[in-house]
Amino acid sequence: MKGKPSWYGSLEPPIRGVVKLLRDNGWNTTCSCGHGMWVELDIYTYMDDLEALRNLLIENGYKDFTIKADMRVQDLWPIRRAVIYLGNFVPADNTSSKELTAKIADLKETAERLNQENYRLRERLNKRVR
Repeated sequence: MKGKPSWYGSLEPPIRGVVKLLRDNGWNTTCSCGHGMWVELDIYTYMDDLEALRNLLIENGYKDFTIKADMRVQDLWPIRRAVIYLGNFVPADNTSSKELTAKIADLKETAERLNQENYRLRERLNKRVR
């Protein structure tokens, strides 16, 4: 008796391995592209998740990759995503490490401010409901 067909079989072959690795290690991948060699996934704790992703990829033999992260806000709730670009398909930009560090600090500050604002709004809403 054959088992169910694998969900991974529907992915483009060049990207299957990294998607399986990420999902087997608890990451929620949201989309991927085999010919572009990238995978998008959800992240929750910005810097900790990026560091964990880097370590996971290195420990599993990936040497050339870029992880780009962003945060969108929808209904006052932060949605954090990361895209991993593998191999020679890495998009280049001219951001220096100093600029990147400043951007990361700004994103962390914005996330904290939004979390505090969200908490205050929920508290007000809870008081009205009571």
